[in-house]
Amino acid sequence: MAEFLDADAQREAKRLLKPLLVRAQVKVRSGGRPAEAFAPAAVPPPMRLHMKRSNLTGVHVYHDGTGWQADLLLKSTAPGGGSVIGTDADRPLATRDEAVEAAVDMLATVVLIESGQALFETKPVDTAGGERLTFDLEGLQIALEPDFRDSVPQSVRDILTSEVKRTLTGYLDRDFPDGVTRERFEALTPERQGSYVGLAATLLQRGVEGFRRGAD
Repeated sequence: MAEFLDADAQREAKRLLKPLLVRAQVKVRSGGRPAEAFAPAAVPPPMRLHMKRSNLTGVHVYHDGTGWQADLLLKSTAPGGGSVIGTDADRPLATRDEAVEAAVDMLATVVLIESGQALFETKPVDTAGGERLTFDLEGLQIALEPDFRDSVPQSVRDILTSEVKRTLTGYLDRDFPDGVTRERFEALTPERQGSYVGLAATLLQRGVEGFRRGAD
């Protein structure tokens, strides 16, 4: 278990963190997403507030006697959450490379959650499987995860609604002077998309279901 690493294993876990985090960041910037087992949806809402790059201390990749495992080592987590997030102990991976890739996926989830990109998807909304929460951004339908409210940081929740709208208007004027389209939205950097959706999520949790420039 990662909680009981010796000094050598701790040093190796710390050494692995930087290069694997770089790989995760590249994956996110290029539009890649983690495998379902390691995606943001698999992280319990109370834990998400602790999924930050500054809260990572290392990545432990090891053989447990039957197969390979990967753990992210955290400084702190939600009460009762422990200090490790890792692969399924009952389903070890066949190779070290697979365990490393799982670690990259988990780190990509940290990046997605921290940047706000885990709150949403910009694909067309499919309501056949049940009701989805959506925000209308000048005609672009953004679907948010059902538990998105638990992932909005307190610092964002404290921003006045009028200020959120002013900020959103400024972004739209710069990025979409001729109107919002899905193609243009998806051409933005992931960080910029995350900024839009963080603002949209803030408005939606206050009962505002859409936004258009000039409308009150």
